[in-house]
Amino acid sequence: MTPNVLIIGAGMYVLGRDDRDLGTILPTLLQEQAKGEIGEIFVASSRVTSAKAGLEKLKILASKLQVGPKVKFFPAAQDNHEEYLKIAKETKNLIAIVAVPDHLHFKITNDLLDLGIPTMVVKPFTTTLSDAIALTKKAQGKKIFGAVEFHKRFDEANILLKDALTDNKIGDLLYVLVEYSQKRLIPLEVFKEWSAKTNIFQYLGVHYVDLIYHMTGARPVRVSATGQKNLLLAHGIDTYDSIQANILWEARSGKNFNSVFLTNWIDSNKTSSMSDQKIKVIGTSGRIESDQKNRGLQMVDGEGIEDVNPYFSKSFKKKDGCYVDGYGPKSIRQFLQDCKKRTYSATATFADAVISASVTEAVGESLRSNNQWVEIKHNLIKDFLNVQ
Repeated sequence: MTPNVLIIGAGMYVLGRDDRDLGTILPTLLQEQAKGEIGEIFVASSRVTSAKAGLEKLKILASKLQVGPKVKFFPAAQDNHEEYLKIAKETKNLIAIVAVPDHLHFKITNDLLDLGIPTMVVKPFTTTLSDAIALTKKAQGKKIFGAVEFHKRFDEANILLKDALTDNKIGDLLYVLVEYSQKRLIPLEVFKEWSAKTNIFQYLGVHYVDLIYHMTGARPVRVSATGQKNLLLAHGIDTYDSIQANILWEARSGKNFNSVFLTNWIDSNKTSSMSDQKIKVIGTSGRIESDQKNRGLQMVDGEGIEDVNPYFSKSFKKKDGCYVDGYGPKSIRQFLQDCKKRTYSATATFADAVISASVTEAVGESLRSNNQWVEIKHNLIKDFLNVQ
């Protein structure tokens, strides 16, 4: 039976930031709907203004994608933070995608699991390890599929990196260096209302925590982190500009390797891409370096200079209109297929994401304890290690 889809949230990843940015989640689902893979689409935000803006964006998407969408936006009459519950209770054969601020993930996902609804959560899974474990155990106990939208697992560059590590092409791992930053407009404008309720490591760094775990199957052992509060605090937002974290891992061979994360979200708004990200992996017999911003395509026009990543989530012209594709849409489509076939290929399950939650929580504890090393709570996560 063709499932209906409930999207909870109407922000940047769902609809894009402006008329030129088509977003990822909704355009992907519109294309799947046009192919007959899904039924109706419901988009539940908390504000009437967001729903009305979504309807206007839908007109643009329908025109550009050349589709006749069956989409309903909520709330229609008055602001309601639990509009999603009414839809979830009244709609049969439903699956859900949660794309809301980090601190709301647990409650909404927990409500959906109580109703027996297969659910994908946009990263990070949860803000605490205990919440991640609770949701995972509930989903397992009720035999409901739960996934976390770690789309970097679907990036071809990272697939090749994982293949190289699986084939032991660079020997024993020694260290991994991750650099990841975004423009300051994200915490100051796009997420201004809630950026103080998260941090840059939990919001961005978690992608590469999951990726290292996915590629190596290694066990995180302990964490130490340092952070700085300067620019954002001066703008009245009490969160870190930058966080640097050391994570010690134990490989399946029993040997240790280290990862160093350098993250910030206060890059200049004039920088040439929304995200500047690199990963470097060093082993005893080789190295792999992946500049995940510089994909070799740079555009210079009246808008300025942009280093384009055509592989993430981009619109491409076709004979009539355009289509959206990339490893972002691919992760959404994979969730739909996983729900249909119950075969969970590269999709990060709730159980997978418990590991990244254990690391992000430990980073927070280290920051609060003046950079002390924090041991990962293996007594709590042992049942979830190496579950791929």
